[in-house]
Amino acid sequence: MNDATFIDRRIMASAGTGKTWNLVARYLDLVLAGVDPATILATTFTRAAAAEIRDRVLTDAAALVLEPEARTAAAEGNRFTSGVVDEGAAHRLLHELVARLPALQIRTLDSLFASLAKGLGAASSVPAGARMVDETEAAGVLRSAIGDALDESDEGELLATLETLGRGATRVAVVGTVERAISGLLVVADESTEDAWRWPIPPRDADALEAVARTLAVPDSSMGKGMLAAFQSLERLVAIARTSDGGIWQAIQESKLVFAGGPEGSGVWSRQTVPESMMPALGRLHALALDGNRRNLARRTACLRDLVERVAPHLRRRKRSARVAVFDDFVRALDPQRADASPEGLAELWFRLDTSLEHLLLDEFQDTSATQLRAIRPVATEILAGGDGERPRSVLVVGDVKQSIYGWRGGDPAILERLDEIVADGPVALDDRTLVTSYRSSRAVIDLVNAVFDGIADNAAVQARSSEAAVHFGRLFRTHDTVKRHAGRAAVEFLPHASDAAERLRVVAESAADAAADLVDRHGLSRPDGEPSVAVLVRSNKPIGPIVEALRARGVPASGRGGGSLLDAEAAVVVVQAFRLAADPEDRLAAEDIARSPLGPLVGLEPSDGHARVSDPDRRTTARHLRTLLGDEGPATVVDRWRRELMDRLTAREAARLRQMVELLESVDGDAEAD
Repeated sequence: MNDATFIDRRIMASAGTGKTWNLVARYLDLVLAGVDPATILATTFTRAAAAEIRDRVLTDAAALVLEPEARTAAAEGNRFTSGVVDEGAAHRLLHELVARLPALQIRTLDSLFASLAKGLGAASSVPAGARMVDETEAAGVLRSAIGDALDESDEGELLATLETLGRGATRVAVVGTVERAISGLLVVADESTEDAWRWPIPPRDADALEAVARTLAVPDSSMGKGMLAAFQSLERLVAIARTSDGGIWQAIQESKLVFAGGPEGSGVWSRQTVPESMMPALGRLHALALDGNRRNLARRTACLRDLVERVAPHLRRRKRSARVAVFDDFVRALDPQRADASPEGLAELWFRLDTSLEHLLLDEFQDTSATQLRAIRPVATEILAGGDGERPRSVLVVGDVKQSIYGWRGGDPAILERLDEIVADGPVALDDRTLVTSYRSSRAVIDLVNAVFDGIADNAAVQARSSEAAVHFGRLFRTHDTVKRHAGRAAVEFLPHASDAAERLRVVAESAADAAADLVDRHGLSRPDGEPSVAVLVRSNKPIGPIVEALRARGVPASGRGGGSLLDAEAAVVVVQAFRLAADPEDRLAAEDIARSPLGPLVGLEPSDGHARVSDPDRRTTARHLRTLLGDEGPATVVDRWRRELMDRLTAREAARLRQMVELLESVDGDAEAD
């Protein structure tokens, strides 16, 4: 038995560098060394990833039996520390895996924690016999709880809370606002203290704002035309801020003129020096904007806490009644700091688990949360301590802090970085490996990655935003390589300067469309397998609609389906609410959404006055009207007409999302006709 097979290891693996290959190699290596597959726990975050690992374990084992070249490659690449795998060993490996197939523990963290929490029985906060629901069903339970909270709350008070969450907007999608706020905050609220939600609120300084407004009203005569227009635009924002205290402060703080006059600014706007006479006012406005945004954040945070306290009890009751649970319910049941079960009960559960597990293979560990770490830490600590000493034990952790994507669920990449310090009761020795050779990307792509990131710690643009982040990422980055040698092209292009956000969005859309159209001219619209030949990736959803429009204007068929949910645009949310109201005349929240939107008058619901609620007769009449309309004309026709009638009131994203919705509805109608 080779001790190297059981070494505790942490692998930092960049995208495409063989993360899954290494994890599967460790799994097979352990079985080749005589480990019972049922004592190996391999976890990851998604069912698709778990299925891929399981399939790779079985197919790689089968290849060792069926393909002599696979055994040769494994020997030449030193894939297995347990030694050279001959045909007999390969047969034994595959036979053992197939024989123990029902006992293999290659699963998601969700399913692991769910099965463990059920082992606590009545001591768990999870209802007996509860099943884990998917996001769609969980959203339905949450909607019901929100409705319960609405029933028992003071109507004006609750709607005022929602107005605050809408950053002072006059159109607030009730359900969308509450669902987005609650779904991401229930866990945070459960772990936080009361003072974390109560922030000091800076007072408004009306006199200082008035002084700034007077200065902006008299621009310096030395300004050029572009700078003068920018100051006039800023003057309009300040005029709004003098009468309201909402999201306008964010727009002011994001102004490049205000930044130029702030503590980190250089006094230069768009390569032009700001007149000295205007700098004090800009500096003061920068400070006022910070205070304004702090006030908004403090109010929003307090409102979020209020919303959580209103809805959480109803949500717990709904879950108990329906005998359902979500991922965090099971994790909480195992967390020593949050569980209802006694420490003794948890200790007994982990003891039973510890006797059946000897090896941990933890995938995508950069997305692990503090709660998940606390839940799995007892068994990891025991394994790292060597167990009873009779049989070797091991831990393999794989991840990449640069690929952390589950921050919304509490994922913290720092856990992977500091794993050797926090996974056990004291520091542990981990064999660290870093994988930077790509098996996926072309030389041109890797060269571009290296050119951009090798010097990121000293990059002035990144330093200006966050010097700590620049240094931290620079410390983590390693120069990459690739085994691919096929031709490719990568380039960085600097776009023309834009004077404001709207112009910047137009420039991005036009430039992206030009580049994509050029690629289509050279490579065609689709590959031989029918897949599109060109993809445009952007950092946020906002440019997607304008880019699609710009491509279509150039005669290039394009879709924004990959750009996020249809429900990331308020107009689409309201249309969905119209469908919900048509299906359920008692859906009060759907009626509130419609009445507080421009769609209301089109379907017979007049805009609500202040915090006034839609009456029961009006709601039911509108529901009947919608059912008749959708039934007679069809959803696609109705939504397309709404889109055209509301066009002058839609943002670019809302227009794109409604067009996308029409396309989807048309495809559904087409499928139905074909059937």
